[in-house]
Amino acid sequence: MAVVYGPVLFHPNQYLFNSAGDGVRGYYSIAYYIRYNFGTHFSGMQYPYGEHINYNDMQPLVSYPLAWVNQHLLPFDERILGVLNIISLASIGLTPVAVLGVCRRLGLPNWYAVPAALIIAFLSPQMARLDSHASMAHPAVLPLLWYWLLRSKDEPRRWRWYLAYALTALLSGLLHPYFLLMGSIITITFGGVFLAQQWRQRQQHYAWLLRLLTAAITPLVVYRVWLLLTDAVTDRPPNPWGLMHYYANFASVFLPVINPVRDALRHIFPWLPNPYAWEGESYVGALGLLVLVVAAVRLVRYVMRGHARLVLRPALPQGLRAALWASVLLLLWAMALPLRAPGGELLLPFLGPVKQLRALGRFAWYFYYVYTVYVAYYFYQLYRYLKQRRAQRFGVSVLLVAGAVAGFEALVNWQAQARPLRDRANAADLQAGQGNYREALRGIGRQPEDFQAILPLPYARFGTDKLQFDAPDRARYESFRASLDTKLPLLSAAMARTSIGQTLRLTEILGSPLVDKPLLRQLPNGKPFLLLVTPDELAAFEKRIVALGKPLVSTPRFSLYELPVAALAATDRAAALQYFQEHRLQLTAHPQQVYATTPRGVLLESYAGRASERAFLRPGAFTSPKGFATLYDGPLPAPADTGRYEVSVWIDARSQYGIGHIQAKLYDKQGNLLEHVVNDTRRSTEISGDWVRSAVVVHATPATTRLEVLYENDDLIADELLIRPLDTDVYTISNLGPHKQIAKNGYPIGNLPRL
Repeated sequence: MAVVYGPVLFHPNQYLFNSAGDGVRGYYSIAYYIRYNFGTHFSGMQYPYGEHINYNDMQPLVSYPLAWVNQHLLPFDERILGVLNIISLASIGLTPVAVLGVCRRLGLPNWYAVPAALIIAFLSPQMARLDSHASMAHPAVLPLLWYWLLRSKDEPRRWRWYLAYALTALLSGLLHPYFLLMGSIITITFGGVFLAQQWRQRQQHYAWLLRLLTAAITPLVVYRVWLLLTDAVTDRPPNPWGLMHYYANFASVFLPVINPVRDALRHIFPWLPNPYAWEGESYVGALGLLVLVVAAVRLVRYVMRGHARLVLRPALPQGLRAALWASVLLLLWAMALPLRAPGGELLLPFLGPVKQLRALGRFAWYFYYVYTVYVAYYFYQLYRYLKQRRAQRFGVSVLLVAGAVAGFEALVNWQAQARPLRDRANAADLQAGQGNYREALRGIGRQPEDFQAILPLPYARFGTDKLQFDAPDRARYESFRASLDTKLPLLSAAMARTSIGQTLRLTEILGSPLVDKPLLRQLPNGKPFLLLVTPDELAAFEKRIVALGKPLVSTPRFSLYELPVAALAATDRAAALQYFQEHRLQLTAHPQQVYATTPRGVLLESYAGRASERAFLRPGAFTSPKGFATLYDGPLPAPADTGRYEVSVWIDARSQYGIGHIQAKLYDKQGNLLEHVVNDTRRSTEISGDWVRSAVVVHATPATTRLEVLYENDDLIADELLIRPLDTDVYTISNLGPHKQIAKNGYPIGNLPRL
């Protein structure tokens, strides 16, 4: 490790393994928590709500004790990143020890098990997580869990092994929940496969299986109770996106995934399938592929000779045989089978909390460790066979060649993962230092305590699958840097499974002047926001917010503004309502109590009378359970009118799935497509309560005869479809509730006073 990681190991505080994406997000979250938080609450993002420590790759097992040490025992604010790097590298260093323990329990001698364990450890697919998801870059966990299983099988009456297993599973869940669920599934499948293989002697193993089941379920129960007692959020997204997309495949497991081997192999054999499936990468090495081919040939021979049962009971130690078949079952799950099989989607509603672990490809990691140990055992048995046949020299040659091939691949993998890390000695920049934000504010006579939070632009928001804003890496990095230096929390968020309601309220404050912003009236104080703007392209809503701020500091890296809460909270709703009351008689009246500021054609589809549990402004809404839905298909409101039309609709964000996108298509009288416009609703800031406004603009020409409006989303509830010329404002009167509500261009602006 000293040779491969070099200066990273000896000067860890100088290195930031990744300054972009999820990598820097993980660094920031833990560092902010260690400096400024304690307990189960993280306040660095999603201001003023914050988030539970279990989310956002914060590794509670690491961050919680480090925060206590930093705040009560030994302050190490300036060395937090170095401590995190050392912990990650230490976990990698422990991996060969855990694998060695497994190999020794399976009867492999030290002279063989030691190099095998090193090769298996450093070919591990989890090495690739070190610069992106450090919470999952703990490759020692899964082989250690397997080791405890083997010890419990060898000594079924000793409770220490069950306790060690349960504690390891629980503590690993405090690194990342994937480890906790993997541990439970591994235990249950291991025990089930073993029982199936030993069915005739099943009564002898019932006590062991009961203890094993207890060790598997107890960590899940404890973990769940801990969340119920400490996490107040009740509206996390029930069906996060990715379950049917982030899976493994044959190529990602059995073909090289690291260059230059991957590209060289595909150049020689261009017909090979593409191994790219990042979340499912669990390459078992060239020897693993060779053993698979040999096993397939033997399978064909056994079947042809009528001995197919021998395939199910290979001559292996019981612990390896049970783990091998259990890992195969887990690999099938990692490949999203049977979910991807015909009719498999019918199983989705029954998966419950399992759907929260949406990156199924990660479950192939367990198969990697078991299968590579099986490959090592296979070659050792081959050596013993040759030795018994007095071909020991040939057997040694086989081992040397196999070791050279596997060792080369492990070295390539290790170097490929470590090389970029050695070039990232930029940790001091994230931890402030020269040119920091406190210094910039101090230069104009201000201080961070003058503000209550940071609003970074371009805006970043991830976490619910409902709303998503993809800020550039530079903007996200600067926001983390500013927050760490000033202690000010961020109004943005890049976290997993955040509250739907909190996300709506926070994004709502970025909406247009017709959007009410109740969160701004509930803030803990009236201090202004510190608006942080990086030199990146801004969206229209972001430019409008910048115009509301007072310039403070401008540097090549960032600009700072003072943004009063009152300026952000100001709306045009009262003025619009007053205008309607004063000019109602002068407006052009249309059916359904629709009034327009010009005589041009408008169309409102309120879906009144349609059955729906939820509605926006009046009873009734459009509903669709799955896929594409046609919201409107017909002529323009006034076929003679040409020009730009806005098509808008309100979408219920409390659906069981994402929020989808809107499409509009224009056709001529021959049915030819003239224009096709798509807009992703996840990037909308126009929100009212639990509803999000989705809109597209189309250009009608004299040839246009038909407009088709489509929406794609599962569990869709849509309401108040409005088609209007861009130069025309439309007012509507509706009555969902005791008062008549007025809406301008679909936005609720207030109630009509009683006359």
